[in-house]
Amino acid sequence: MRKILYFYARECPPCKFYKKQFIEPLEQLAGKEKIQHINAKDYPFIAEQYSVERLPTLILLEGSQVVLRRSGAIDIEELLDYLQKE
Repeated sequence: MRKILYFYARECPPCKFYKKQFIEPLEQLAGKEKIQHINAKDYPFIAEQYSVERLPTLILLEGSQVVLRRSGAIDIEELLDYLQKE
């Protein structure tokens, strides 16, 4: 199954912007079940497991394999295509 891990922190202003501009529209198009929100401050061991160094960060998974890692602006259409290729 293809999915996205979205790493963020509640007190992070760029994370709030990122969620509103990218994550929420993507959830509406692809479905909330395709995107897992992970607070890197609450779950540092998971962030470390995926080598997350900056927030916000997206990790695209196919099964348990990391396919793509993104920090910063994303192309919603590109991610939507990725999620729908199953």
